[in-house]
Order: sequence, then structure tokens, then C-alpha cells
Amino acid sequence: MLSCKLELIDNTKGVNPGTGSGSGTTTCVNATGVTAIAPSAQNPLSINLDLTGDLKDITKVDWSVSLNNIEQYQSSQSASPFSTSATLKGEGTFVVTAKVLNKCGSTYSLTKDYIYVAPKICTKVQSITVSNTSTSTQSVISLALSATTDIAKVDWSISQGGLKVTETSSLTTPYGVTNLNLTTDGKFDIQAKITTTCGDSYTLTNTYYYVKPIETVLVSGSTYSMGRENGADDEKPVHSVSITSFYIGKYEVTVEEFNKFVEATSYLTDAERAKYSFIYTQPGQAPVQKSGITWRYDSEGILHTNLKNNTNPALYLSYYDAIAFCDWMTNTTKKTYRLPTEAEWEYAARGGRLSTGKAYAGSNDPNEVAWYNGNSSLRVRPVGLKKANELGVFDMSGNIYEICSDWYGSYPTPPSSGANKVLRGGSWLDSFLNSSVYDRSYATPNGNSNITGFRITIQP
Repeated sequence: MLSCKLELIDNTKGVNPGTGSGSGTTTCVNATGVTAIAPSAQNPLSINLDLTGDLKDITKVDWSVSLNNIEQYQSSQSASPFSTSATLKGEGTFVVTAKVLNKCGSTYSLTKDYIYVAPKICTKVQSITVSNTSTSTQSVISLALSATTDIAKVDWSISQGGLKVTETSSLTTPYGVTNLNLTTDGKFDIQAKITTTCGDSYTLTNTYYYVKPIETVLVSGSTYSMGRENGADDEKPVHSVSITSFYIGKYEVTVEEFNKFVEATSYLTDAERAKYSFIYTQPGQAPVQKSGITWRYDSEGILHTNLKNNTNPALYLSYYDAIAFCDWMTNTTKKTYRLPTEAEWEYAARGGRLSTGKAYAGSNDPNEVAWYNGNSSLRVRPVGLKKANELGVFDMSGNIYEICSDWYGSYPTPPSSGANKVLRGGSWLDSFLNSSVYDRSYATPNGNSNITGFRITIQP
């Protein structure tokens, strides 16, 4: 008859049967300990429980895990490898117990304390806020985070075109940066590397586009007589108009300025969406529809080789394109950009309060102030090459027609709707007579051509 003789020996925190003795005695080898391993810090806690030592004589293991004498987990394994996984809640000292039955018919217990402190869960900040105060020479910006919870440190950096402009660190709440001076305009990439009180880190990014405000001239308000009696029918009747002070662009909006807008917004003009534009080549001839021509081309339909330092007026733009540009400038500079009304345009072209009654914007000789078909070589010219008017504003006569905000209609009251927008000023293609400060023209609001652009105004 087979018999076992067992001797219980202390095994760290468990008891372990010994070896048998005498004829016919069976010997059982025992496991030596318990392992409790968590794959990573987490809450609730998931741990893997296993035995160490020689497991060949084990027939069953009853597992249990308790916290503060309250059992959270129990399981039985009757086959190798006699391991299990437990999901536990709370934190503190978990007591892991393995009650082992061997083939000798004896049981013994192995225990292990597993101390667990739940990891802190840190809240992530969602975004970077950029605020700015722009002037004609620089942009002063401040950077802030949408929240400051669980932050230990913020490393800020600002880059432009892949080159670092500035970098700094914030170690105390509110972890923002103030009064950063940006003296060049263009797109800036902003990065905040945030180190949390949990010990980890993450990075937030944002972009900021600074554009220097367009150079303008103050037009002091007054009441003046708009139109002329000895002109075309649509220049009559002469009527009184009161103008509130405003600022007007010293020059027509240039390719360089419009390029900044497109770089910042990826805006598509009406010509780009339509995939064509209209090109005038000779006075008195109808324009030619040409595919692929956009604001990136000159008046002859030749692609500009340089957009960033291009002082030619931007062409092939519609009324809606001009409005989109003004809206962007308003949002970027925090000043109210818009197109001039027709009455404002004529008042500024005539010199405002400083008017000397000239037929063209600053002179009675169109050659002094205007590019027209007699002196332009039938192409547009860079802004500011002719003499300015009494206010110091350039090219209000000739070079390009300028879009106004009004719908075209009969004087004295602008209509509230219509089919066409007012154009003013004449162009490089037209007779000098069309460059008069009184002459009126028009185009559809989505129309575009190589003789049309725009000038902005700013509301004080």
C-alpha cells in the first residue's frame, strides 16, 4: 500500500510539505513562490498571477486576492500552467494567495503582497490661443493655453519657414507667453511642448499669420457735390453727398499683398474656380477668354516669376474675391477693411478736403497721374510710378479699374441690388478720358479681367 509522509516547512509566507521516508514512500516537489506582475500602470489594475519553482507535482491551485481583508478575486486551475489574470480595483497592499494541492494529496499555501498605487490621470490641454496687436511695423502676440490643469512645464517655440524665431519655457501658471515681437510678416508655426505632473509630455501646435497693415491715407470727411453736368448721362445729376472720415489704400492692392492672403488661407479666386479669365489686348476689341489665367499672371497673360515682392496691381479678381481679401485683413489686423463706396472713391480721387478741382486724380494732365492707352504700351504698370493726388494717393486715374462696393445704377441714390458692381478710374487699355475722376463703369460681381483690380478702405 502506497503512503505519503508530509512535513510542513515554512516557505517565506507559505508552508511546504517535505519529502517522504521509509519503504514505499512517495516524495512531492513543491512550488516555491508566487509572482504578481502588472503589464503597465493602469486603473483598474490588471495583473498576471503565476507560480515559481517546480510545478510538476501540482494538481490544483486555488487563487485568491484580497485588499483590506476583502476578497476581490478568486479562481481555480486544475491544469498546467496554473496561472491566471486578475482585474482589481482600488489601491494599497493586495494579498495574493495560492492554495496548492499536490499529487500526494496534501495542500500548502503561498502568499505575496503586491503594493499598488494607482497612476495619476492628467487632463490634456486642447489648444493654443494666439492674441495679437498689430502695427505697421510689427506684430506683438501673446500665447496662452486653453487650460492649465496638471501642467508642470511648457516649452514654447515659434518658427517661420522651418527656422526658429524664438523659444522660451514657462514653469509657473498660467504658462503663457506675452509680448513676443514679430517684425516680419508671413506664416508662423507655434509649438507648445507640455510636461505634465504625471511625468509624461505631449505637444500642441497652432499657426499664426501676421500681415502688415496696408499703407493708407486719411480722408477727412465732408460734404461735396458728386458728379458733373457736362459729362456722360450716368454722371448726372450733380448731387450732394456727405462723407464720414475713412482711410483709403495709398496704392491699389498688389500681387504681393494678395499672395499673402492666398498663402495664409489657400483661397481660390472666381477665376481659379471657373478655370479661365478674360484678357483685353487692344482698345475697342472684345476680350479673349483664356483658360488657366489667374491673379498669378500679368496683364499680358504671362505668369509672374516672383509673387512675394511684386508691386503690380493684382488682376483677374472679382468683387467676391476682393470682399474675401478684406474679410481676411479684418480678421488678421483687427481693423475693419472693406471696399470703398462709389461716393467715397470719387471724393478721395478728387482730393477730399484738399481738392484743387483737377479733372484727373491730382492733375489736369493725365500723363502726370495716369497710365492709359496713350502711354502704357498696352500693359499694366507697377503701382506708385505716377504722381499722387492732393491726398498722397496714387493711381486713382488709369492703370486698372477699381471695384467699388455699390451696385451700378443712376444717381443720386445707389441701388440696393443689381446686376453689376461699379468700377472707377479707367485702365491702361482705355482712353485718358476714362481716367477722369467722374467717369463710371461697371462689371458683374463675379467677373474678372486684366483691366480690373481693387483698392481697400479702412473704417476708423
